[in-house]
Amino acid sequence: EGDSVELRCSSDSNPAAHSYRWHNSRGPLPTTGPTITLENVTRLTEALFCTAINTEGRGQSSPLKLNVEYPPEIKVGSACTLDISMVTCLCIVYSEPPGTVEWSLPAGPLPSTRVERHGSVTMVTLQRALGFSETVHCNASNTQGNATLSFTVPTNDKMLMLYVSIGIAALVVVVILIPMSACLLTKNGSCRSDQPVTSKQDVDTAKGAFLDPSTSRKEQKDSSSEIHTNY
Repeated sequence: EGDSVELRCSSDSNPAAHSYRWHNSRGPLPTTGPTITLENVTRLTEALFCTAINTEGRGQSSPLKLNVEYPPEIKVGSACTLDISMVTCLCIVYSEPPGTVEWSLPAGPLPSTRVERHGSVTMVTLQRALGFSETVHCNASNTQGNATLSFTVPTNDKMLMLYVSIGIAALVVVVILIPMSACLLTKNGSCRSDQPVTSKQDVDTAKGAFLDPSTSRKEQKDSSSEIHTNY
């Protein structure tokens, strides 16, 4: 971009062309000779065509589009967005010729997730888990120069709070389970307690006393008689 370009129009006719006209998509240009000089060309310079004229008629050339080279430009629309726990960064670069576009952190390069090329447009995507970095850089370069744009990686405060809450809940569960794990299991799978276990004989005796009250009264009477005799 910024250079001057000279174009020349030639024709094969009999008699030879006596005049030439230059045109673009908007209409005729003021130049009337077989050459035209374009100053300060840009990527937006329109295609040109010429018309050769003689006494027998005129002939028109095909449109000629200049291939203007320029350094990379990182366009509007390049940004990092957040989707739940995934960060997606898109870098849109215009350059001619198409060059290389790479992602990097302050510590070094990052591999791109996807690269798409459409003529002079290169779109490079980066996807990473939430929290991988606070800043990421898009670096573009070709034979005409280079460009760099830094992006601030978004954070999801709600997701961070959720992760903290999950961590706290997991800690509480662990604290509860530790005392429970101290309970020793017997062979039949029941938890052994430190309290004394009542024997089967004691249970049967208590059961019998409950079912036959006369037995208890009889024992009391015998005891009273024994006391009277001893007296």
